[in-house]
Amino acid sequence: MEQENNKAIASMVLGIISLPTSFIPFVGLVLGILAVYYFKQADRLIKSNPKVGGRGMAIAGLVTGIIGIVMGALYLVFWIFYATLIATLLSAGTY
Repeated sequence: MEQENNKAIASMVLGIISLPTSFIPFVGLVLGILAVYYFKQADRLIKSNPKVGGRGMAIAGLVTGIIGIVMGALYLVFWIFYATLIATLLSAGTY
């Protein structure tokens, strides 16, 4: 019987939560990074002990975490660009 792998579960949950929260500045980005971190921890545990399961959950956490990181980073870049554009327009007196 396979042992429960809490780090794989944490990776999957954090990765899934990072997707809808990636539109909140920094939240999705941080959760995605944590999902990838917990994937690494779970993967190391799975490789060292063949009785530990959860490889599928760990991979799901990795994939959703990477997507959350990318979406969070793109959203952050968008807001930086938008804030710079607004500041430039306001300082030029064109609004």
